Amino acid sequence: MGKRLSGCNLSERSCDALSSVLSSQSSSLKELDLSNNDLRDSGVKLLSAALQSPHCTLETLRLKDCDLSKISCDYLAAALKSNPSHLRELDLSKNNKLQDSGVKHLCGFLESPGCELETLRLKDCGLSEISCDYLAAALKSNPSYPRVLDLSGTYNNLQDSGVKQLCVLLENPRCRFETLRLSHCDLSERSCEALASGLSSQTSNLRQLDLSNINLKDSGVKLLSEGLKSPHCTLETLR
Repeated sequence: MGKRLSGCNLSERSCDALSSVLSSQSSSLKELDLSNNDLRDSGVKLLSAALQSPHCTLETLRLKDCDLSKISCDYLAAALKSNPSHLRELDLSKNNKLQDSGVKHLCGFLESPGCELETLRLKDCGLSEISCDYLAAALKSNPSYPRVLDLSGTYNNLQDSGVKQLCVLLENPRCRFETLRLSHCDLSERSCEALASGLSSQTSNLRQLDLSNINLKDSGVKLLSEGLKSPHCTLETLR
């Protein structure tokens, strides 16, 4: 059962009612989409109270473009650490006030041994290369998840050094990384060198790679091609 309430002109007061539903013993809600609503941190705080409930079995939570800041990540991480096993997809895209400090809070959840999050979307969240450091460190301790990581967007200034940190994960034999989206990020051809190394790793499981709208140049594609030639490369989709 799912509820799609995207763009319904909701405020944080709606989260109070939804929180009551999610924590109800009879709740069967698996998907909740509240994107494009002015929920703010106060709304997420109310939702987070329900996520801690043992009766909450939500698998997909979408909060895209809800005017959230790093405090929302603190609330979500604390709640999900206490009830981590159900959530499979979390979308916090287009909340450009989350920033690196928000990702740091979120990594507390990703490190949790019970975390089985498969998809994490952080498109246009005001991130820098420091977020890649946090994510890489967290995923080393729980490398099976997530499988899909979206860090795309012009508001994410990951730089080549950030991508290099992420590529180290591809060489982790326990890593199950399958999709990496970096479109519109301010990267150069140097990122392709790190990606090629990751793609040619014997342990790489990457199936989809999105490098759209990046100034890679011919030299970047030449470097990337070295990884594609590898017999260990498992890539199926390259954008």
